Parts: sequence; structure tokens; C-alpha cells
Amino acid sequence: MDDPQTERRRLAARIENHLRQFGAESSRVIEVFAQRHAMHPTDLQALVIIMNAESQGEPATPGVLRHALNLTSGAVTGAIDRLVRSGHVRRERDPRDRRQVRLHYAESGLALGLEFFGPLAERTDAIMNRLEPEQLEAVEAFMHEIVGAMTAYRQGLQERPSEDSVASRVAAGGTSSGRNRPGEAPRPRPVSGEERSEH
Repeated sequence: MDDPQTERRRLAARIENHLRQFGAESSRVIEVFAQRHAMHPTDLQALVIIMNAESQGEPATPGVLRHALNLTSGAVTGAIDRLVRSGHVRRERDPRDRRQVRLHYAESGLALGLEFFGPLAERTDAIMNRLEPEQLEAVEAFMHEIVGAMTAYRQGLQERPSEDSVASRVAAGGTSSGRNRPGEAPRPRPVSGEERSEH
């Protein structure tokens, strides 16, 4: 029988794999559902954010969408325009600040959201109904921490300059510092044409 630490690592690895699969399947569900309704996946994601924001009593703004979806202002405007043209969303001036535009879901947007979430809610409810309250509390606490960790990671990526990415450093030819790693042999200095002609 495995020792407790080995069993803990095994379970942790399985949970991490499940989370990765869940994220991948979530993206696929959005893509498939959007395709069935002749929508761009980004538009569906924007609609979900708009619905969630309004349900919490603070209708979203274009800026909220831009930050949540990590899109340019032009891309967000395009998504909102498409949702408005399709009748799923409407723009309204904020009564507290007429300079601010708030986004509200329309009846067709609500119907689309219910069509998207309804069948999924039935499946998740069936799973949760099999769990005891203590188990649900543990799952809720775990998911709360996971969402917080993912949010913090995403915010860190958004705040970090793009040139600090691994791909950028590799494309530049080396590590971010340009120095050799500890224990690494010195890298040969590029030789210019003039230097080659001297030899």
C-alpha cells in the first residue's frame, strides 16, 4: 500500500488533470454552442459576462468587458456591436453618469443564456445532489481558492510586459539577462565580417 505522501501526490496530480480537462472542455462547449447559433465565441463570452454583471446589480461597461476578455477597445466594440445588432444586448446611458455606457441583456440574450446554462445546470445539480453538505462545503472552499489563484495568475500575466515572456527571450537569443546560466559554458561571441577577414 502506498504511503500517505505518495497517495496525496497521486490524488493531487489527478485533481490537476481534472481541472485542465474542465478548462479545455469549457472552451470547447463555448465554441460549439456559439457555432450552433452563428456567433463568435468571444461574443458568447461577452454575453455571459454582461448577464453575470447585471445579475449582481452592477451592469457591465465596455471597459469591464475589455479587462475581463483581455481584448483591445476595437475588438470589444465589435463584439458589443454584433450583440446589439442580434438583439441580445442593449446599450444604455448610466443614469448616475451620462458619460458612462452600461450594457444590459435583452430578452433574446436571456433566452440564449438560459439555453446555454440550463442543460449544464441540470447535470451539475445532479452531481451536487449526491454529495453530503460537508462534502459540498469542502468542494466550495476548494473551488473558491482555485478561482482566486487563477484570477491572480491572470492579473499577473496582464500586468507583466509582453517582452518579459519566455517566447520573447528565446526569440531574442538567450535568457532575459543575456548571461550564461550557472554551470553553463561561456557562449561564443558572434564574430563580425571584419574579424573573420583578419584571420
